[in-house]
Amino acid sequence: MLRYVETLLTHMGVNPLEAEELIRDEDSPDFEFIVYDSWKITGRTAENTFNKTHTFHFLLGSIYGECPVPKPRVDRPRKVPVIQEERAMPAQLRRMEESHQEATEKEVERILGLLQTYFREDPDTPMSFFDFVVDPHSFPRTVENIFHVSFIIRDGFARIRLDQDRLPVIGK
Repeated sequence: MLRYVETLLTHMGVNPLEAEELIRDEDSPDFEFIVYDSWKITGRTAENTFNKTHTFHFLLGSIYGECPVPKPRVDRPRKVPVIQEERAMPAQLRRMEESHQEATEKEVERILGLLQTYFREDPDTPMSFFDFVVDPHSFPRTVENIFHVSFIIRDGFARIRLDQDRLPVIGK
C-alpha cells in the first residue's frame, strides 16, 4: 500500500519526502495548494481512460410538462333492462340434438357388436385397448373411439385391466 501511495504522489508531481513534511504541518497554506493541484493533475490523467457519459435528454420534453386536460364525460341515457321471456328452442335444433344422440348410440352399438364378435371367436384372450381404439390415420377418430368405448365400459359390457406388461386390455 505504501508503494502505491508513493507512486501516486510521484505521479502528482510531489516528492514523497516533501509531502511527509507538509502532512505534519497541516496548517500550512502550501499543503492545500499542493494537494488540490495534485488531485487536479491526477483527475486529468484518469479522465482519458474513462468513457464520458452522454447528456440526458427527455424524449417527450421536460419532466414538468402540463397534464392534458381531461375531457368532460358525456352522460348517455342508460338502457332499461328488458325482461326476456324464456326463448323456445327451435324444433329443427332439437331434432339435430336427438339425431346426434341417436348417432352416438348407434356407433356404441356397432363397437359393442365388434367386441362381442371378437370375444365369441376367442373368449379367453383379451384385446389390446390401444389396438382397438387407435386410428393411425385420424386423431379425431381415435378420440371418438375412446369416447364410445367408455360407454361400453360404463354400462358393464366389458372391463379394462392391465396385462403383465402394464398395458391396458379390454376383457369380458
